[in-house]
Amino acid sequence: MKITYLTVLLSVLLISCNYKSNPVDNFDPALQESATPGLKMEITWDVDIKPVFQKNCIACHSKFSDFEYVKTNFDGIFKRIDSGTMPMSGKLSKTVITKLAAWRDGKFVQSASAPSVDPTPVPTAIPEPVFDAQNVIEQQCTGCHQTGMAGVPNIYGLPVDYLAAEMNHYKEGRRQDGVMFTMNRIVKDFTDEQIQVIAQALNETDKCTATVNVDTHSDDVKRGATLFKLKCASCHAGAGTFAFPWLKGQDRQYLVQTMLSFIADESPRPAQQMKAYLRGLKEQDIRNIAAFLNSQSECKK
Repeated sequence: MKITYLTVLLSVLLISCNYKSNPVDNFDPALQESATPGLKMEITWDVDIKPVFQKNCIACHSKFSDFEYVKTNFDGIFKRIDSGTMPMSGKLSKTVITKLAAWRDGKFVQSASAPSVDPTPVPTAIPEPVFDAQNVIEQQCTGCHQTGMAGVPNIYGLPVDYLAAEMNHYKEGRRQDGVMFTMNRIVKDFTDEQIQVIAQALNETDKCTATVNVDTHSDDVKRGATLFKLKCASCHAGAGTFAFPWLKGQDRQYLVQTMLSFIADESPRPAQQMKAYLRGLKEQDIRNIAAFLNSQSECKK
């Protein structure tokens, strides 16, 4: 009788220990399995992590679009994200933070490797239609951005990360288009991947594709050149990199409106940083800078 009782007790303990130590209970299925049976999902920089930084961080931290930089500085970056001190727009969701941690634990994979396939046959999926970014640009962008319309920027040739960040701002409602919310409506149904493809296509298009609109105006171009060199050239003198767009030859009215919105804290972009650079400038100074930049177009009329 004692032996039987002891045997039952040991069996219960063994079953309990085996259940608690089962590693499957510690897995997050959303991070471990893809939607396709037999395929293991891998958290990668290109597909999963870079879009997170582009959407939430790139406007203030341009280097966060660089794989090697983020990998090298990940511990400090993750600590600030996990504590909620970054991004300024608010703490990221638990799901996103878990994904970042999983990427770190997976040794910072940059690109997806060939998945290991379960030998069990999987039904062939019907291929999705190929996303045609050039057609989207022709149908949705050229009408305003290629015609030299006053107050509308030339978006061709701008940095990929900058374009993707701006489209995401419109998609999330952080930036509002005052003309019947046109931009908000255009981008609201695009996926992160589609936004990235559109941004790449715009970046690869010659900026002189758009109609050049150099204004005739009475603003002081020479004074504007001096102020640009003092206030703006450290980031915007070149052809545009990361989150810093090229400005020379840009629409004058658009430049004036944008700089004034920074000063008034009405922009979702890195307004505090830009406001600091523009501090002390009067509206006429802003107009002089815009006049200088507009006059520097590299495109022939």
